[in-house]
Amino acid sequence: MLFLLCFCMLCCCLSSTSVSSSHKHVLRQLQHHDGTGGKPASRAVLVAAAQKQAAIVKHKSPSPTSSSSSSSRFANLPQLLASIVNYIMGSLSLLLYSPIIVGLIRNKDAGGISVSTWATCCASFTLALIYPIKKKFPFGTYVELVELLVQSVIILFLTCLYNEQIKEFMLFTLALTTAATIVMKQELSPRILSSIQGVRLALDIYSLIPQIALNYKNAKFSYSIGTASCSFAGNAMRAYTTLVLLKADPLVLLVYITGCLSNLFLIAQYFMYK
Repeated sequence: MLFLLCFCMLCCCLSSTSVSSSHKHVLRQLQHHDGTGGKPASRAVLVAAAQKQAAIVKHKSPSPTSSSSSSSRFANLPQLLASIVNYIMGSLSLLLYSPIIVGLIRNKDAGGISVSTWATCCASFTLALIYPIKKKFPFGTYVELVELLVQSVIILFLTCLYNEQIKEFMLFTLALTTAATIVMKQELSPRILSSIQGVRLALDIYSLIPQIALNYKNAKFSYSIGTASCSFAGNAMRAYTTLVLLKADPLVLLVYITGCLSNLFLIAQYFMYK
């Protein structure tokens, strides 16, 4: 930037020097060709000629704004990449839990799926939405949370359906919806919002533990390796967008780092029981 500033100042100095010399040149030309016997021409004629020559010099001189706009474009590159990641995350989140949903519908059996895991996921994603909405974060930074919440509710419903626990599913859904509605209508202080995010972090840490324990008990990987891999990558990408767009909000960043570690453990189980 210092080099660019010096370059711009040098251009301005050269332009002014060129204009000054062109003024003198015009004066000499007009004095030489004036029909009054070498007397100076009128002031209006001299000013008009000088302005015309200055316009020509200015048109030929390079514009410093082009280089400054180019540098500002490169300065916005991290924000542009983060925005692209937001759109990619929003699109991929529609397919994240789809292998589990398809497997449940096809097999009509939820023996290897933990009800506790998906009930905790529903509660966690609900709490996760409260924090960015109240903080008025851009919708693109949490659009996947909405999509993942819907998919988690579907998985929980199918799991309870095949395990004949529909009554428990209805009671849980009603309680969660009522609690979320009450909280969203309240004016929450930053301290309470941070506490909500802390509870969500605890739920995220716990959510995959029942599934991991069930895999260990059955000595069988009953989760989706595609879902675990995509979730690991998604959490890593979200950690990047948090650093760029949200100025490294510590609670949000910690949530995504925890998600990376939990899904990495599931991926290790896949190779363990393969």
